[in-house]
Amino acid sequence: MKGITLEKPGAPWVLVDDLPVPEPGDSQILVKSIVTAINPIDGVQAATGLLVEGWPFTPGCDAGGIVVKAGKNAVSALGSPFKEGDRICGATRLGTKGHSPFQEYFLMDAQVTIPVPSNLSYEHAACVGVAVETAGLGVFSGLHVPIFDPKNLPAPNGEWALVLGGASSVGKMALQLLKKAGYKVIVTCSSGSAELLKSLGAEATVDYKKPKSEVISEILSITGNSVARVFDAVSQHVQFAADLLKGVEKSPRYFTSTNGRDPIPDDAPYEGGPILLGPVGRPEGTETNGRIEAFIPLVYKLLEAGELIPSEYIVGGTGFESIVDAYQLQSSGKGGNKKVIVKLQDP
Repeated sequence: MKGITLEKPGAPWVLVDDLPVPEPGDSQILVKSIVTAINPIDGVQAATGLLVEGWPFTPGCDAGGIVVKAGKNAVSALGSPFKEGDRICGATRLGTKGHSPFQEYFLMDAQVTIPVPSNLSYEHAACVGVAVETAGLGVFSGLHVPIFDPKNLPAPNGEWALVLGGASSVGKMALQLLKKAGYKVIVTCSSGSAELLKSLGAEATVDYKKPKSEVISEILSITGNSVARVFDAVSQHVQFAADLLKGVEKSPRYFTSTNGRDPIPDDAPYEGGPILLGPVGRPEGTETNGRIEAFIPLVYKLLEAGELIPSEYIVGGTGFESIVDAYQLQSSGKGGNKKVIVKLQDP
């Protein structure tokens, strides 16, 4: 089958046509890749080998596809067995051969696979997986927000939550989940993204381009020094959050971040740490997998009801041969805050 491969870290991305079609295990599904989205982690893995179990390697992890074969124990988080013809999305197992949507057919682990409701296109489905699974882990585990009933949304609780990098795909999902959970949400973003984020539920926005001291002062002023939950969606704000939360009177204070590199400051006035999506799907990722499985029913119901809006996207190309160009578009930043997707093949 067709797919993208790299021979070693830093090697060119090459389209080949001789990759073996993988066979699903008992708790896995084999998926035909229809649309995929490009993510920063794709380039990181290709350049450094992070989480890569062996070479040659096929990058890619944001799936939108259709089930062609299911293992005998491949049961979705909704409680029903996966079957041929089911549409799915989600974050695939990172760094493991056979699991990349940058090839014609790939494996998904049923426990962390999101069924796609009928009202969602393959294009939008491909924009959901990595973003919502990262956001869900941060909101429900990192910020200690209880998973709520989508049929009986919590009443507004009057408490503030902050999303740093609110216009990113992860930030937009975190904003919406926090809003649905009853929080007043303030976000940092550019002035050009402010209206979009307000339409998704942001109570207030702060221009991240201002000096750090002004951003902190404005956040504390708007929230009355009471923003006790901070979500860093762009891997840049570990020290910023520590400085901000020193001025917050409310406790306990929680912080979570997509940044798994920088250590938490010794004097950090909060509980929390990095969001760990890396183990997704892996046998050793029991805790991560269980947490994702727990909120998939909520995500499905919100998507089905049109209450959780995927990121806007731009099409970076059609066919597997377009993946390299789409990756270059995404990494150049020319796509802005839109997801770059590739329409790979017909269902």
